[in-house]
Amino acid sequence: MKLIPILPPINDLGLDSTTVAEGEMASAFNPAWNYTAGEGASVGVYGGVITTYISLHDDNLGNYPATSPGSWKKTAWTYMALTPDVLPYFVFKAGDRVLDIVNHRTMEALQGTQAVVTISIGTPAVVSWVGHDLPADTPIVFESTGIMPAGLDELVVYYVKSPLANSFNLAAAPGGAALNTTGSGVTDTITATANPTFNKPLSDIDFWLDREPSNRWAMLDNSPGTQTTAPETMSYRLIFGRSFDTLAFLNVDAATISISLIAEQLEDPIERSFIMTDNSKVFDLWDYYYEPIVRKTDLIVDDIEQYNYDEVWVTVAAPGGMAAVGALVVGQSQTVGLTEQGLSLGIQDYSRKARDDFGNFAVVERGYSRRGSFKVYLDNVEVDRVHHMLAQYRATAALWKPDGGFSSSVIFGFYKDFNIEVAYPTLSVCTLEIEGLT
Repeated sequence: MKLIPILPPINDLGLDSTTVAEGEMASAFNPAWNYTAGEGASVGVYGGVITTYISLHDDNLGNYPATSPGSWKKTAWTYMALTPDVLPYFVFKAGDRVLDIVNHRTMEALQGTQAVVTISIGTPAVVSWVGHDLPADTPIVFESTGIMPAGLDELVVYYVKSPLANSFNLAAAPGGAALNTTGSGVTDTITATANPTFNKPLSDIDFWLDREPSNRWAMLDNSPGTQTTAPETMSYRLIFGRSFDTLAFLNVDAATISISLIAEQLEDPIERSFIMTDNSKVFDLWDYYYEPIVRKTDLIVDDIEQYNYDEVWVTVAAPGGMAAVGALVVGQSQTVGLTEQGLSLGIQDYSRKARDDFGNFAVVERGYSRRGSFKVYLDNVEVDRVHHMLAQYRATAALWKPDGGFSSSVIFGFYKDFNIEVAYPTLSVCTLEIEGLT
């Protein structure tokens, strides 16, 4: 068995270039992709609104989501790729999402109820919002497609005053005097956001929820549960300047993976390619032609020659589909011992399965994590080293690769418990319980 402690996550200095844009969501719309019913896609670019859509039918090819209501349904998820300096110029309602392109995170607004309203010209001004259910002194912000009634401004926080069932007045401060409006009637569309997420820093946990890394950085955060995806192919050029012997691609959906390693000591780069097709069920021509194509979900390259690598080029390809990688982890392997046959493998499922009084089940599918029980033999002279090594990584996620060649036995996570029994004059037995991350 190998224990592979992983190097720290790659940061801005380590990522030199990539074909995956920061502002693209995990399901960026691809006009060449034939979408099936229920499949998602998102539309938008860096610096603007990114909206998610769901395909309404199969064979959905070439229909642009924003202009094809018969083929696409707009969801409630809206993203914006922003820097903190422009954040105060936008108003968000609960559920809106923002790409924090400084910290490379996807943030979701927790507060804000939105509706299209009308505002009267009068003393005082009356805001009409059917069934608003807003108490007095609720903060509210307005945006208009044109102009606001004279006396009110866009992106200024006002407060609800004298609320009725379907209307209310406005005040400049909690409990303040009612505000008036003047001029002629306004025909532009006015959108009101009550309890808005407005001019709040992304670090304010009362207004923002950290959902996940941005798409570009999802595979670089040492967490396999979030994937970086891209139509057909993605490429990364990473700057390392360090030695390692293992590259691991976890939670992968791809046809091929290629790596190129560049070191000053090497005249030419080390280039390797891997086919991710799983042929374990292919025994004859019938299987080859008629069995469904199954792909491996993990690739562990743990025989890399020891050099101080300056650059690593990674290309993940899925022609005609979406290439996806949950985590790219890099590490230097250490030997624990020889894994005994009879290892025990399983998963911990976090899905929710509830049965009502009539016996009907409601199932919410969620993630899962791998787990395994292993028995490893090691020489007695190795006991102190292995004991110290395991104690050192008691609270650190690592990649565990038992002997035997089973992909399902490779676990990225923590050991729950270990015990070393000095059982024989020259041989000891180490038992390990390992739990994976989702």
